[in-house]
Amino acid sequence: MIPFPGQRRLKRRFWPCILIIGLAAAGLAVDSQMIEVGNQGLLFPVSDGALVSHGFTHSMYGVRLIERFRIQNGCLNLFHVESESDAALEYYGIENRHVNNVNRQVREFRIPDASIGSHVLNIRNQSVFLGTSQTRERSILVRLRTRPAIVNWIYSIW
Repeated sequence: MIPFPGQRRLKRRFWPCILIIGLAAAGLAVDSQMIEVGNQGLLFPVSDGALVSHGFTHSMYGVRLIERFRIQNGCLNLFHVESESDAALEYYGIENRHVNNVNRQVREFRIPDASIGSHVLNIRNQSVFLGTSQTRERSILVRLRTRPAIVNWIYSIW
């Protein structure tokens, strides 16, 4: 068989193209989870078992509360609410201070934009201070999103 002109060049380009197509297909097949904060594009990659906490000052009782979430099965599992005030815990229907004093599954929650509660999210050893951005809805949405890994990778580069 007589090689046609440019056949070697074609072979050299073939395998890198196959590799790129394979990586893109794998990136579309694998999902990744992100915590999205507000509408400003703040995204934090998380995986099952990761911990997220939300600390704030309760407006009625004036005490600090900390809500602890664990990422499980595509949800934020609220498993512990901590406060020095029994009254503040009772406000939420929580009867004790022990770890695992709550078991609620949520995909998102909102924080009033005008809240004076000094809201802070802790995600992967990073603190995100909330309550200062201006949104149309007058609240800051915190949610768990699942997207193909390649979309998150492209978004992080962009």
